[in-house]
Amino acid sequence: MKTLCFMTGLTSAEWAAWVQAVGSVLAILAAIAVAWWSRHQEQKARMYDMRRAADVAFGMTFVLGDSLIAELEKVKTFYDLRNDRDPPTRGFVIEDLLNFARSIEMTSTTGPTAAAILKLRGICLEVLNEIRQPRHNDYPKFVASSDLVVQLIARTRSELDVIRDEVEKVGGLVPVEMVAARAAALAAARAAGRAR
Repeated sequence: MKTLCFMTGLTSAEWAAWVQAVGSVLAILAAIAVAWWSRHQEQKARMYDMRRAADVAFGMTFVLGDSLIAELEKVKTFYDLRNDRDPPTRGFVIEDLLNFARSIEMTSTTGPTAAAILKLRGICLEVLNEIRQPRHNDYPKFVASSDLVVQLIARTRSELDVIRDEVEKVGGLVPVEMVAARAAALAAARAAGRAR
């Protein structure tokens, strides 16, 4: 230490002060780096959670749309056969789909997707209103109902296309995530069905 003090012309006390000052600056820089890294990791985790929630919402919406189309096809077949009784078995399925649509978390989706989900809910309500109308073997009512169901199927497919476009815009779902999202959505639909 004496050699170092001799070469620089500083005393031991001055050297100690400089070491302490440099150490303090390094400690402050380390604290800033740790705080920045921690916030960066939190933001990264939050973005991942938001992406997963959006993936689940997209998956649930696809399941809703596919299920709604399948049920609408069954209702259309019923009307095409001009059955003289109301389709009681379809009503509770559409109600379950409506409840399923209401369970989709829209805050994690984009604006067009949220609008599409709301439109799918509206389609469910339209179908329920149509199913609950008495027919009494009235041929024009069956034709009008069948035509309405065809329009609702087309609207449902259109809304699913909007959602597919949104998925492509946000970079698309990773296939594994899509499978997991659909599996979660199907499990929720089954649970909702068993609750009845």
